[in-house]
Amino acid sequence: MTYRPTSVTIGDATYLPVPDGMTLADAEAALADAGAWVGVIDPAHCPDGARMMNRWTNGLGGDNLYVHRDDLPPTDPDAELVEKMARALCPAYEGTEHLGDAWENVARAALAVVREHEAAR
Repeated sequence: MTYRPTSVTIGDATYLPVPDGMTLADAEAALADAGAWVGVIDPAHCPDGARMMNRWTNGLGGDNLYVHRDDLPPTDPDAELVEKMARALCPAYEGTEHLGDAWENVARAALAVVREHEAAR
């Protein structure tokens, strides 16, 4: 068996050996996919059929679970704005984790009215 170093550092650059048979196209695809994995706490939060990856941490605080970003539902671009509007509508919820769906629905309705008004201009 031949010795293969895990990495070689020359100056400021670090080089990693590639598996036997890996082509440049394979390496480019792997690098493009490198940021595609999102950490999750519980598999119950992942959609059915989602691609998942589990990284064993050698007993250092449990395994790390990841899901592919393409398999996650799209994020709500208005979520932060709706939360701020709901907190402004009901200051009693200040400091709480979740406002409740009723205030968020009111904030979404108000946002829809503003957008319709802006579109009609």
